[in-house]
Order: sequence, then C-alpha cells, then structure tokens
Amino acid sequence: MLMSSCREKGELIRTLVGTLDDTSGSQKYHTIKQSSVVPNNLPLFQWEGCASVPTAPVFGDVAACLQKFQDIMFCHNLNYDTNFLCLIPACLTTQRSWFDVFLSGFDLSRRPPTWSEFKRAMTEHYGLTVDEDRTVAGVELTDISMNRHKTYDAFIDRFNGLRRRAVDQCPPNSVLVKKFLNALPLDLQDRIAVSRSSLEKPKKNNLEHIMGLVKELGKVKTKRGPEAGTSTLGGVDKKIKMG
Repeated sequence: MLMSSCREKGELIRTLVGTLDDTSGSQKYHTIKQSSVVPNNLPLFQWEGCASVPTAPVFGDVAACLQKFQDIMFCHNLNYDTNFLCLIPACLTTQRSWFDVFLSGFDLSRRPPTWSEFKRAMTEHYGLTVDEDRTVAGVELTDISMNRHKTYDAFIDRFNGLRRRAVDQCPPNSVLVKKFLNALPLDLQDRIAVSRSSLEKPKKNNLEHIMGLVKELGKVKTKRGPEAGTSTLGGVDKKIKMG
C-alpha cells in the first residue's frame, strides 16, 4: 500500500515537472517571437519623390527611412528579425502593395523574411542605382550650402559623405575648395580668408586643412561660450581671430 502510494506521488511529480518544462519552453518561444512594445515614434515611409502624407516628415531617400526605423527598434531593444513584420505595415504608405508581393515569396509559417532581406529588397526596388547615387551626390556637392543651425562638424561630415558617394562625379579638388568655402556664412568666409592668406600654398588649397580651420574655430567658440558665439553656424563673434 505504501509502495503504491509512493509510485503514484512519483508519477504526479514527474507529470508536474514535465508540465512546467513545457510551459517554460512555450514562454521562451513567445518572448522571442513577440513583443508587446509598440514605439509611438515609428517613421512613415515616404521620401522625396515618394510622399503622399503632407503632414508627416519626408526623408531624403528610402535608405534614410529604413535607418530611422532600425534606430527606433534598437532604442527599444527590439529584435529586428522577430518584430519588424508586426511594425512595418503601419509605416508603409504607397509601398503596401509591394510589401504584400514581397511576403508572398516566403512561407511565413516556416521561415519568414529577415530584416536584412526586407531592407535589401526594398532598397533594390525603391532605391537608386550606384550610378544614380553618384550623380545625385555630385549635384548636391555643386549646390551645397551650410545650414546655420547645424554644427561645424555636422556640415563637414555631410560634405565628406557626399565626396565619398560621388566618386567619379566628384569635382576636382580646386573646385571642391571653392564649393566648401562658398557654402560657409559670409562672416566665416572672411575669417577663413584672413587665415589662409598667411598659409603656404600647399596648405592654402588643401581642403582637409581648411576643414581643420573651421573645426578649430568651432572649438574656440564653444570654449568662450555664448558671448563669443555658439558652436552652431550662427554668426561668428568679431573677437574671434584665426591665424
């Protein structure tokens, strides 16, 4: 009688343990596959030449949309592959029909698309070709201007980024120097001209050196505080000198 009771208790314990293991596994699966977090600042996918909602921000291109979406996912600690399919539909505008066609190429119950596959497919469908991107970058370099509310470093990073993208469409160095200088605010152009006048000819026409002068001016302004100007591209205080 005692032996039988022990066997029954043993079976009950094994059954309970097995149930707990199954539940634990199920919880792990759902934790990985799903998230209850829905960011409220997801971007609407529209860019220049493909915008249909006037009240929403318009990005420069599809790559900028994808990067913004990915940044928000990262900030909320969301796994890209296991969560993007639930969030992307709410971000799409005119691309929704393309998205449905894209999904039709996968067996969603067995192997849904990864975030990388989605990004690559969308970029190939809506993005620029390499040659087109080089041409666009070259044109932007020709017409570049400095936003007075951006920092010196931000403008220089943008200028250098366009140089890298333009490749064979990039103007000669002498032209780049002129484009860079002409993009600066007039008061800053004057100070750079004074500083360049005392330089040796190789440095005078060296774009990297000129960018260094602009960065140095930004550091001086930041150290001196509001009275000597800010580190943004607003006016430059007359007391600041470069040489």
